[in-house]
Amino acid sequence: MVVVSVIVIARAFDGEDGRSSAGSVDADWTHVVALTNDAINVIDPGSGEIVDSYPATGSLLDDQSLVSGRMLLTMTDFGRLSIVDLDDGSVRRGQAGTDETLLRSRDHEDLALIGSDVGGDLTVVDLSERTILSVADVAGLDSPLMFADAARANPGGTHVAVSDGRSFQTIVVDIAEAAAIPLAGQIVSINDRVVVTAQRAGASTELEFYDLEGEREGSIDLPTPVAAMLTSDDDVVTVGADGAVRIATAANVRDVDPILRPRSDDDDDGGEPVSPTDGVDTASRTRLLVSDGADTWILDDQGETLLFNANAVTSPVSGLTRCVNIGGSFGNTSTIVDIDRGQIIGDLDGLLVSLTSVDGCTASLLGRGTVLGQEPTIRFDGEPGTGTSVWFDGGLVEIVGDSVAAIAPDGSAAAVIDGTDTLLVELDDGSTTSLATEPVVVHFADR
Repeated sequence: MVVVSVIVIARAFDGEDGRSSAGSVDADWTHVVALTNDAINVIDPGSGEIVDSYPATGSLLDDQSLVSGRMLLTMTDFGRLSIVDLDDGSVRRGQAGTDETLLRSRDHEDLALIGSDVGGDLTVVDLSERTILSVADVAGLDSPLMFADAARANPGGTHVAVSDGRSFQTIVVDIAEAAAIPLAGQIVSINDRVVVTAQRAGASTELEFYDLEGEREGSIDLPTPVAAMLTSDDDVVTVGADGAVRIATAANVRDVDPILRPRSDDDDDGGEPVSPTDGVDTASRTRLLVSDGADTWILDDQGETLLFNANAVTSPVSGLTRCVNIGGSFGNTSTIVDIDRGQIIGDLDGLLVSLTSVDGCTASLLGRGTVLGQEPTIRFDGEPGTGTSVWFDGGLVEIVGDSVAAIAPDGSAAAVIDGTDTLLVELDDGSTTSLATEPVVVHFADR
């Protein structure tokens, strides 16, 4: 038996209602969905009773799948799509390409993006409306070169923007209208009011600002950035290859303090110059994680550096992440960081993050060790064959099993595989509910 470790740090960020805050995403769930070879079972998490079961064609264990709200999306290797309403079992079918990858949009939980790892067409699925559309068809493109993991959606989930490497344009899709407009340049980002694209010319880049209907609002030239974040105020926080930080709008650009590497001595000169290479926005576009391949800087939406860490981010990051793990490997210590506040929460000794809740503040861990954190104090340890103890909100929770299969969106529970059994473990009290006695894929639904 492999030690199963789950660390729960969400209680440090609870709202007044006591529930974990998962960014702006709706992380509520009411039922567990267990996919077997030939059935979709909707399970009451309290009793383990199957309250609804719907037949499925083919083997769901081999399909790619995800759930948003009450909608289940599955995709076969041949690109056959099925959107199942978990309330009544009704199905909407569609078609993507063969051997493509299904991703949830990093910007909106109801949107799924499907594409080839080597580029091609992009299929957009709006699960809330059960809409399936091909960007190539909507935009009239013959042989596009688009990548699902590079597509961006606005926070409202009404539009998707993606760069086409063939035409060197950005295609903005109005999902409800099944209409597309081409814009000059490559996509930087999109919010609920503007789309920002970039046209690079060597060391200089022109940022162009458009409204969602494609009307140009202005442009600005600046040194080519390696990282950028479009905020809710329509500002673009950029970081250059020399560490310079700038705030760009459709009309002007201004410099703010650059990112620096702190010196090991006590000099007051601010730090050493750096050469960042990339970055990603997160925390609902209020934080920009910047990296030079070895170190990490966390910037806020004003371009101010909140935290520096001399390691790289090693946990998954989405557009709604609030907690990340920086550094670490088996046998080495890493750091858990609250990127919202730019504060270190605790350290992981010889452990790696595997699965997380939507906000990243509850995580399953590979390996074994001890966490000594702040607000709250978290401690866990375990021996192979005995499971793992998790210090959670003042109580000790023991989890016994082989692996963690899934973590609830709000971080309140985990699905744990123990032999051929799958159990739901409530992380606040350690109580368990049997979900299945056969191999299953587990999701969480809100019906």
